[in-house]
Amino acid sequence: MSDSGPSIVNVQDASTVDLKLMFTQIRDEIWKRDCEEARRQNVKLVGRCFKHRNTYGGSPEEGWWLYAKVTGVTPRGELEGIQFQDDGEGLLTMETKYISQVTLQIPIEHDEWVTAFAEFICRMQDLSR
Repeated sequence: MSDSGPSIVNVQDASTVDLKLMFTQIRDEIWKRDCEEARRQNVKLVGRCFKHRNTYGGSPEEGWWLYAKVTGVTPRGELEGIQFQDDGEGLLTMETKYISQVTLQIPIEHDEWVTAFAEFICRMQDLSR
């Protein structure tokens, strides 16, 4: 394969080794482009806050809010940030690394996120007493 652009290969004439090499190069190039596109799209979300209705498989009315704030984007285009939730039944979780696109369900104002985070911290403090 040439760096000057795509070339058409008659796969019938190529050896298995050559085909594997071409496959690897094509796969790597597609992965690189996908990461660049994800990064371009996701960088627009940095600083934004969201909430997502989480459940244990029941109806949304039985659920609770999972809150997320996007703080960065990895070189591969993955979202980084803080997310937390309180299921109301004693499970409190907070994660500070990757954020799934699924949690970006409902955009919220930063003030709402800060209020929810303060309540989450108070709940944790109450449990430690």
